[in-house]
Amino acid sequence: MNATRLSPEEQKTYKGMLQEVFSLRRFQEERSLKGMRALLAAMGNPLRGTTCVQIAGTNGKGSTAACLQSILHKAGIRTGLFTSPHLNDFRERYRIDGEDVPDRSIFEALPKILHLARQTGFPVLFFEIATALAVHLFADAGIEVAIFEVGLGGELDATTAIETHLSIITSIGYDHCQWLGETLEEIAEQKAGILRPGIPWICGVEKASVLQSIVKKADQVKAGESMLYQENFSLSEGGEFWSGEDELQGIFPGLQGDFQRKNAALAIAGAQLLSKRGFHCSPAAVREGVAEVRWPGRLQRVSVEGKELWLDGAHNVDAAKALKAFCHKNFPGKSIRLLFSCMKDKDFQAFLEILIDDCVAVHLFPLEGPRAISPKAVADWVVAQTESVRCTISYSATKALQEAFALVDKNEILLATGSLFAVGQILHDLPALTRSKMEP
Repeated sequence: MNATRLSPEEQKTYKGMLQEVFSLRRFQEERSLKGMRALLAAMGNPLRGTTCVQIAGTNGKGSTAACLQSILHKAGIRTGLFTSPHLNDFRERYRIDGEDVPDRSIFEALPKILHLARQTGFPVLFFEIATALAVHLFADAGIEVAIFEVGLGGELDATTAIETHLSIITSIGYDHCQWLGETLEEIAEQKAGILRPGIPWICGVEKASVLQSIVKKADQVKAGESMLYQENFSLSEGGEFWSGEDELQGIFPGLQGDFQRKNAALAIAGAQLLSKRGFHCSPAAVREGVAEVRWPGRLQRVSVEGKELWLDGAHNVDAAKALKAFCHKNFPGKSIRLLFSCMKDKDFQAFLEILIDDCVAVHLFPLEGPRAISPKAVADWVVAQTESVRCTISYSATKALQEAFALVDKNEILLATGSLFAVGQILHDLPALTRSKMEP
């Protein structure tokens, strides 16, 4: 993977290719997997025979995927990881052995993928191109285990066209309701669309009625062995992992937040099931993998000139509740100075209702693209809710950062959230603040 750097002319061409990819439609009106399956067939199904893992869920799927990849890497297993969205660089979606793939790998592969997609006769869609690119990159690198994070739902997500050997569902919450359904049970049925006949599956859902929807789907498709969180495995605050097959001590997630214990437990359970396919992970690999996993933009701490900024890509109610619990536990008595922006298809009112009582100020800034919400719409809502929370609009994330850093004091937490796109923009703009220093 030690590819040479792109020349200036190649960089220009590469940028144009990425712009073309991002201009593609996300979905077609009648969603199906026919186009993705046709594209994979045109590629020769290059991952056929490779062990593949698919991870779906409303929250926690990215962290679980990163944790499983970290465990497998520590065990010496060559692993590919496909996630979305990226924070700043398209390459972040594709990791091999914990490292982003080089620009050149994408530069050389994208034209081939786009050409094949146009030959299938189906609409060329963004998520299908992005997923097919992962398949190509992982096959080309000779990875042993490929981990695919579901982008939206499960049943009709592009990753579901790939033959997989382990399915993981992390959680079910209200998100993308226009696509997935209005009730948790309906959403669960869509997420459970990743379950396959005879293929083992792991589930972190705890609400009985929602879990029942998933179990019903598993029965319908005759899925394989199941492992259910709290019933078949768990990870305690004291670092003890237990399951029907093993007990491990000293397991402490490197990612912040109590909810990361469940994500780590899901990843460990996944490693246990993969061991039955010959991928053995020692207790040391599990401990080190869980402890050393890094997942930017998820309760990430940044230090700038002695002041701390916490960033989290939370974008739905359940994630907001987890974020509030983290702040109360780790910063008791402190108010939140909030940096916020989101997409207009998100229920920002329900999200902010969770946090607004703890806020002393809200600093709003715009995001690029047609999906971005108007900061004024958010400001109007905040002002209508409370007179005690100062609300400002900046024309850029940089200006919002500068103002927030200038005003934050020792009795406040500086927190940026609302979407991964907002967090990515802030991380991109941080160097504009002098002497910035990134911390894991």
